[in-house]
Amino acid sequence: MAAGKNIRKTCGLGNAAGISNVLWFTKKNEVTAITAASSGVISGASAFTMASSPTAGSFNAMDLSPINSKKTLEVAPVGDADSPGWTVTLTGFHPKLEGAKSEILTSLAGCEYIVVFQDKNKKRWLIGDIVDGAYITVKPMINDGSNGYEVTVTLEVSNHLPYEVAENVSLTVAADV
Repeated sequence: MAAGKNIRKTCGLGNAAGISNVLWFTKKNEVTAITAASSGVISGASAFTMASSPTAGSFNAMDLSPINSKKTLEVAPVGDADSPGWTVTLTGFHPKLEGAKSEILTSLAGCEYIVVFQDKNKKRWLIGDIVDGAYITVKPMINDGSNGYEVTVTLEVSNHLPYEVAENVSLTVAADV
């Protein structure tokens, strides 16, 4: 959007607050290209070019619930006027502690990911890309209101705000975690 345009007129009104209940992710090295964003939106039926190795080629899906009645996306500015950037953090909760889940979630540590999540306006958003991947960390929790895993997605520094992923972009999805 060019400077000076009326955001209210261009983007409209109305908002459903919050993050939906599914997170999609794939290892950074399983994506060989992402279509360039135009006006902050990645579009096209084949916007993600997936690697063709036997273990690559699809996104994984994970259920996310609120933690203490909220799921959050926080984007904090970092750097200065000469080198601006943003740190992106998405936090949610994956319900029910189980040994098999712990094994799978343990395997997420230390890898870089490309993550897509959806807000309650049914807009999908991208965290990470083929250059700078996001990290996924999990923390088992049992307390009066929770039994499961706190899930945090962090992109240390991005040179842009999260891109929207258009409705016409299909994500090939593997089995749920």
